[in-house]
Amino acid sequence: SLRQSFAAVLQMLRQSKGNTQRSMASSLDQTTISKVESGKHSVTLDVSQKLAAALDLELTALIALTVSRDSNRTPREVLLASLAEIEALGLADTNQ
Repeated sequence: SLRQSFAAVLQMLRQSKGNTQRSMASSLDQTTISKVESGKHSVTLDVSQKLAAALDLELTALIALTVSRDSNRTPREVLLASLAEIEALGLADTNQ
């Protein structure tokens, strides 16, 4: 599920950056981070943004990695497909 993919990506990124749940707890409490990483808690866009910021990432990177894992595509494939869709809408060079 997408929730499980988000959980796995979040944990992988946190560990690869050498962060602990506690060190990320300045943005959210450690219990919330633990529940998200275990797939027991869904996140809102606001919480996703806080998690991405705590990892020093763009939200789009966190989402692309999650979709990549969930859809068995590379992050590059996910991002290029998204960019093509945004361009087809004529919105690639606008600030919405």
